[in-house]
Amino acid sequence: MRTISLLVLTLIFSCTKEPVDRVPYYQFNSDDDPVLFEIPLDSDGAIKFKNQDEAVLTYTLVTNKVEKLDHSIGSFWGSSTTTLNYYDKQTIEFDSNDYALFYPALSLELRKISDDSLKGGFNFHKWNGEFWEFYSIDDVSISSMTIDGVFYEKVVMIDSENDLEMSGGEIPVNVNKVFIDLKKGLIGFDDVSNSQWRLVKTR
Repeated sequence: MRTISLLVLTLIFSCTKEPVDRVPYYQFNSDDDPVLFEIPLDSDGAIKFKNQDEAVLTYTLVTNKVEKLDHSIGSFWGSSTTTLNYYDKQTIEFDSNDYALFYPALSLELRKISDDSLKGGFNFHKWNGEFWEFYSIDDVSISSMTIDGVFYEKVVMIDSENDLEMSGGEIPVNVNKVFIDLKKGLIGFDDVSNSQWRLVKTR
């Protein structure tokens, strides 16, 4: 009887043991610190851009978070889905101080898409290209810029290759070049009217 009891207990323990999740999880680590965003905010929690005519646009930070998400495939209603992997994503969002919008005026994100690969992306309310633009951190061309006395050493320039202003109601959707520092975020943008907007130094 004792042998049978031990066998029953062993079977119960085996059946109730927590299942092991063998789905890959691509997590940020210390190697990613050089490209995890640290936005240079002013004392009001905002960033400002000035053009050559001294006009200023201001954006206030509303979201800065890192979260674990899943990459899944399956039916539209989610009744049968398969999780391919989990990954970390950093999201930065800004509201515009100059335009009344019901969505973030500027969004930046960084995703860990494999053990050694990262993908960046942005959405900007004045951008005349794709709604979301993405770029591979590993493959993109890197340059440097000095703006308002600040040296930025890892700058990505993205060109929409569109020289036309798009319809955006009262908001001019006319930006066709953006400059994103892999650490400091958006540091400048140009529009089709040849206005060059650059980040104002905060400290």
